[in-house]
Amino acid sequence: MDDRQWSPITVLTDLLQLWVDTSFPQPRTEHDIGMLNGALWIQLSNMLCGDNMRRQTAFMVEVSRHRDTGRRGDPPNQALAQRLEELAQFGMRRLFLVIAARQALDLIIAQHFPDKLETWKHLADNVLPTSIQTGVLDSEGPNNKSGWTVYGPLLPE
Repeated sequence: MDDRQWSPITVLTDLLQLWVDTSFPQPRTEHDIGMLNGALWIQLSNMLCGDNMRRQTAFMVEVSRHRDTGRRGDPPNQALAQRLEELAQFGMRRLFLVIAARQALDLIIAQHFPDKLETWKHLADNVLPTSIQTGVLDSEGPNNKSGWTVYGPLLPE
């Protein structure tokens, strides 16, 4: 990761971009672009926005922008980050939101891209293992020297 401040949301968006770039290298086929835009990103926006069309539109606008920049099929990471930040403003822990989104992506990818699932799980387990859902960042919990308060196994041994 670069010199941006670490955030679970940034880790998720970077992971999602890495998976797309790894699993669907450029130039992407029309079929892959259609499946990414028509299945994965729509289902992700439905999951995060429910029936709120204004919020869902932010996802689709970003997907359309990618079409104009030659990055067709790329994830709508700005809209994703914005929506997760909105949910965090309601008091939900960012780490909880990110792990929930990661687990939802596990299911969506398994449904629409079963042949790409192992790549997703390999990348996700290395970058954003679900076991971190039992940890709390300093900024989200009591301070300690390690930066984490652990309520369960942080990483598999």
